[in-house]
Amino acid sequence: MRELGNQPSRLVGVIQLRVGARVFALPVEEATLTSADGSKKPGGFFFEGPHRFGILVDRDVTEAERTADIQKASLEAASVIAKKFLN
Repeated sequence: MRELGNQPSRLVGVIQLRVGARVFALPVEEATLTSADGSKKPGGFFFEGPHRFGILVDRDVTEAERTADIQKASLEAASVIAKKFLN
């Protein structure tokens, strides 16, 4: 899980994640994940902020990479949400 700063992002979809008997709708957003110094952040992660959460992927990757990133982030989200709501 990562904190999401004031990164400009665009909503590209929503996934439903079932954890136990609960269903969560996670927004999937894309953004350019290059910092000011030119270094690249790895994409495809679950983020949680003060009033929102979701999945952030890199808009500058191929569709296959984006799909893999969403799958990886979904597993991370399931783990984090399960710890919060099932324990």
